[in-house]
Formats: sequence, C-alpha cells, structure tokens
Amino acid sequence: MVIFVPVIQHCHRMKRLLLTILLSASMLATAAEAVAQRIAYGERTPKIKLKKCKWLDDAVPQDGDFLYIGFIYSRSDTCIELCERIKRQAEQMTQKPCVILVTCECEEEIEGHLREYLGPQTGIILDSSGRIFRDFGIRYVPFGVLTDAKRRALWFGNPLTADRNLFRNMSQSNK
Repeated sequence: MVIFVPVIQHCHRMKRLLLTILLSASMLATAAEAVAQRIAYGERTPKIKLKKCKWLDDAVPQDGDFLYIGFIYSRSDTCIELCERIKRQAEQMTQKPCVILVTCECEEEIEGHLREYLGPQTGIILDSSGRIFRDFGIRYVPFGVLTDAKRRALWFGNPLTADRNLFRNMSQSNK
C-alpha cells in the first residue's frame, strides 16, 4: 500500500496541472473573444481610410448626415434583400445617410450582383484582404454599424433584426 501512495499523489498533481492548463486556455479564449468586439455604443468606430480603399466602379459616396457601414456577401440572398431595403430607405429620407457596403470579395467575384445598389449616397468597398472586417471584428454577415458624423456608434448588429425604419428613427434622434 505504501508503494501506491506516491503514485496516487503524483496522479493528483498531474490532474491539478491539467485542470490549471485547461482553465488557462479557456480564459485566454474568452479574453480573445472579448478583444474581438471592437464596437461599443457611443464609442468611436475604427477609422476606414476611404481614399485608400478599392471602390466598386470607383463610386465613392457623398458625405451624409450620418454613416451606415454594412458588411455583406454578394451571393447571399439575405444580404441582397438588405441592400434593396437600405437603398429604398436612403432614397426616401430627408436627411441623407452615407452608405458604405463592405464585401471581402474582389470585383471579379461580384459579377455585377451589387452594381445596381451604387448611387450618390451609396458606395461599395472591395475589401479582398479582409482588413476592414478585421478592424471592426466582423464574424458574420450581414452586419451593420450606424454612426454619427464623429464616427460614434449609434447602433450595430444584424440589420435584419433591426427596425425596418432604422435610418429614419436614427436620423430623427440625431437632429
């Protein structure tokens, strides 16, 4: 019996060490996830260097009273439905938003799927490197961020779960 006591104590220490390693790894994963969220209400959003971006058909949108940044994928029916809704709402407003749609695709991959959504207030950034997606911590599409003129986040999340009159409501509260 005396022979087994050191072995049992050694196993117990190994179990504690393994548990400590697993807990540490879990805490690191949680911390990494918390860092990934780079948007907070009322806080400034990451800056997009608009002049350095690759724009679809070189169509840079005009400045607006507020900014909507939408992260999309051109082959997603959900994202296309969202683009149609955003275009329709932006055209009906008295206060004009600047709408920037961002996709990780290159121009060849889009094959004309998004050109019809270009307009004076709307532009599409081709973020083939994924830099803008990383800067904002985007993990799924569609995702949207609505900011004021100082880039402070007024709203963000899945735009399909937002009120259909999101632009209208935000522009009225932003007067």
